[in-house]
Amino acid sequence: MRRLAFVSVLGLLLALAGCFFLFNDPPTAVITASPQQGNCPLTVAFSSAGSYDDEGITSVVWDFGDGWAASTTTGQHTFTHPGTYTVRLTVEDAYGETDSVTMTIVVYDLATYDRTFTWHSHGETWTWKIAVPQSLHAYYDAKWYRPVCYDVGPCNWYVYVTDPDDDPFIETLSENLLGAIAAFYNDSPSAYYGFLQFALDFVTGAIPYTLDSLPNEWPRYPLETLVEVVGDCEDTAILYCSIVRPQVQTTHLLFFPTHVASAVPVDWSFVDSRDYTVGYYEYQGAYYAFCETTGDPPGYWRVGELPDSLRAEWTGGDFWFYDVGLRSGMQGKGLVHEPPSGF
Repeated sequence: MRRLAFVSVLGLLLALAGCFFLFNDPPTAVITASPQQGNCPLTVAFSSAGSYDDEGITSVVWDFGDGWAASTTTGQHTFTHPGTYTVRLTVEDAYGETDSVTMTIVVYDLATYDRTFTWHSHGETWTWKIAVPQSLHAYYDAKWYRPVCYDVGPCNWYVYVTDPDDDPFIETLSENLLGAIAAFYNDSPSAYYGFLQFALDFVTGAIPYTLDSLPNEWPRYPLETLVEVVGDCEDTAILYCSIVRPQVQTTHLLFFPTHVASAVPVDWSFVDSRDYTVGYYEYQGAYYAFCETTGDPPGYWRVGELPDSLRAEWTGGDFWFYDVGLRSGMQGKGLVHEPPSGF
């Protein structure tokens, strides 16, 4: 009788053990890497520390896509040749279950297009040299899909702003512009508005306004505008939206019957405190200020400053705005705030 009871208990334990094995949760692989693109040779810091498992990770295997591998949780790897590499991380738990995840690393040829930009802002003359990787420019130059919008209405030109392959480059430019102008201000809100104006001065002052001509009558990606150092209204609006996007919640492209511009989020205090007429509108509980991005005379424009030639279309609702973040557009009706008397 005791023998039978012992066998029954043993069988129950084995059955329960089998259940535990049956319901083991597999691991989850997580890669972090910085930077994810850059010039050759490119050294990237990798980490699998974010990977997790209910019983713990027992094995880590890296495949860097260039013939090299590693088995450490964190470390660095240097890519010595230009190209696009798929890095694979595979993790394993104590029960032999695995999970894999991949990340793309882009290594550019060291050759660059070196461009010099000069503009005026905040009472000073600024001269910056910007090096654009030739391989990254060639990637955009070869893109055959070029959305073109001929009529006022919803338009998918947001792809020129949101394309992810130039994000690290544009984000670096954005951070550099913000860092250069932040020293002029004592608080974050003022630095934010100073950055919006500084970036607008860069686009309108350093990028000559040039009408496109056939066969090149289509919008340019931001890096193309920086390399060619010219831009039509849609090119400069796309470039401005791209530069400010890393520092704002969202930004808008504006489409008029014969013109393209931008709009950026501002507080009412900004609109109300300007000593010039401000074009703005409300959207989802926020205020957006018009931004003219062309260097057409008078050349420089202040954030919110509305050209007289667009006032009728602005107040008459004859334009569409496109939320780059939400990737959705709708017809707008602009408002105008006049400065208080005495300014």
